[in-house]
Amino acid sequence: MKKNNSYLADLIKGFSGMRIGGRHLTAKCRALKGVIIVGSSCSGKTTLINTISNSELCRSGKLSVPLRYTTRAKRKNDAPGENSYVSKEVFAGMIGKSQLLFYWKKRFDSFREESFGFVDLPAASLPVYSGNNGLLYNKGSVYPSGILDSMLFIGVYAPDKVRKERLLKRSPDLVLTKPEELQYRIEDSSEGILAKVHLIVNNYGSCMKNSKQEITRLLGRICKFS
Repeated sequence: MKKNNSYLADLIKGFSGMRIGGRHLTAKCRALKGVIIVGSSCSGKTTLINTISNSELCRSGKLSVPLRYTTRAKRKNDAPGENSYVSKEVFAGMIGKSQLLFYWKKRFDSFREESFGFVDLPAASLPVYSGNNGLLYNKGSVYPSGILDSMLFIGVYAPDKVRKERLLKRSPDLVLTKPEELQYRIEDSSEGILAKVHLIVNNYGSCMKNSKQEITRLLGRICKFS
């Protein structure tokens, strides 16, 4: 574990807004196949994904941010270009045709789950996947089951009080249209991800002024080390 922590510490050396999480760094993870960014609702994950997509690392071909396919309905404030929204039938067809590199399900309330996945693309660059907490809490739904062993997990963290304020400001329509989903997303605590990721990006308060720059620099280091 000391050697693993040394590797992670080297990655985030000099970054004031990052820390090491509790997820064990496996040997397969050192032979990195990709980076997965996760975070509870309104932690700021999508903002950081957009920063990566527009970075020089992506323009130069060192990184790529693959399109995510999902069966969930499009929301009013969804970021353009992050998702491709498909029906459950189309998603099942993609699975049947072996078009997806990996896929999983995330629960949105007591009765509803939605599917997410990424297509298999040529490995010309290191992929940075826009994941979600279903990969952490619904691991039994991930297929193929071992694929996450070769991924580095970065968790985006903001305190639950901050997330709730952001969520109510960003999606006030949920209060009336989907109150159970709203409550479920609020209760999806940021504290819960800390032990389940390799690295943590603090994305609140004074840390926010550096989080975009630091995650880009972090990924640049990962490209050099991998």
